[in-house]
Amino acid sequence: MTPRIQKAIDIFLDAINTGNLAKGICSKCAVGNLCGGSFYWGKLFHTVDGYQIIVDEKTIYKRYAELAKKDIEKTDFSLKELMRIEQAFECNTRIHCSDYDKCSKEEILKDQVAGLKAVIEVMMTFDDVKVDIQKEFVDKVLVTV
Repeated sequence: MTPRIQKAIDIFLDAINTGNLAKGICSKCAVGNLCGGSFYWGKLFHTVDGYQIIVDEKTIYKRYAELAKKDIEKTDFSLKELMRIEQAFECNTRIHCSDYDKCSKEEILKDQVAGLKAVIEVMMTFDDVKVDIQKEFVDKVLVTV
């Protein structure tokens, strides 16, 4: 396990256990949590229907682009890696935050765990490591429902 993957897993565990993880909110998704709860990174890219949308920096306010770059620098991941993390989370969760009131806490938790498992699988390819996701992540998720 590399330090950056361990750090990310710890961030995800904290987010899921404190209720600070949500699909559809830039500051609360997987990348948002890696960026310290900021949302500016979402001004550069996001995922819609499984496709990555890359925003041309010329079309956004210069200040937003600068803040987004600072968000990315807070993480241990490159822009390209964060894009893959975002896509993995968004494509492997089915419940949007706007539908949380229609789902049980158990359904939401199961959905979020599925999304983060996919993220960890993608992150392992960055460093060419194997992590026992069940042991290092799933078993550590506190079921508070």
